Amino acid sequence: MTSSLLLVFIQELRDKYTSQGKANILYTLRNFFSCPDIQKELRFEPLLLLYGIHSRKHERLASYYTPDEIRCVMNAVDRSTQWGKAIYLMMLLACVYGLRASDIREMRQSSIHWKQQTISLYQQKTKRYMELPLTENVLLALLDYLKNARPNIQDPHLFIRLRAPHTPYSSHDHFGSKVTAYFEKAGINTRNKHHGLHSMRHSLATELVTQEIPINEVAVILGHTTIEATNKYIWSDIAHLKCAALEVTPYGK
Repeated sequence: MTSSLLLVFIQELRDKYTSQGKANILYTLRNFFSCPDIQKELRFEPLLLLYGIHSRKHERLASYYTPDEIRCVMNAVDRSTQWGKAIYLMMLLACVYGLRASDIREMRQSSIHWKQQTISLYQQKTKRYMELPLTENVLLALLDYLKNARPNIQDPHLFIRLRAPHTPYSSHDHFGSKVTAYFEKAGINTRNKHHGLHSMRHSLATELVTQEIPINEVAVILGHTTIEATNKYIWSDIAHLKCAALEVTPYGK
């Protein structure tokens, strides 16, 4: 560990995290380097580089992508492979229904009601019950996954690890890096933006508002308990912000 290496690491955080996220990482580093035994192993004083950590509480990384960009990401998935069938279905559940990664990860096979053509579940975060229509594209992806990709084991979870031992995904797995690979493959510009399953949920919310769907209906679609929670997802609706903006007399006139 050298001072130059630590500086490079700190600088690389700038484009990957919000101010608050970067501060959380730096606080953790500062606590780590405060240990006397760690300091003895270093030839420089790391705390000097971690002094005066500041954050902007309300700063957020944009997470919105256009429908065309989302289609490009989906088309980048190789659905001829078992993994492609699995991740494609996960991504569909995020961008069609706006489901959270936790709800996708914990979804049960019993959540699929074939005769009624619906999907029902209790949300992991809010514990609210949701019933969703089983659209044709989701239905086909679901059948493809169950028939040609999912390991044949007795487990209630819909999604199972493809590598042995075949177990459900960990509660810490949000599939972020797995989805990011397809944003990169599709050539989508993700600089200073989130690019995981959650960004697909955010994109759906923003697109619904852009289409002038009432905010209370968007809240129901996303499974929010309050409209205030939904407002956090639509701050990037630039088109409507421009409509609300006041005209300003040009400078010097």
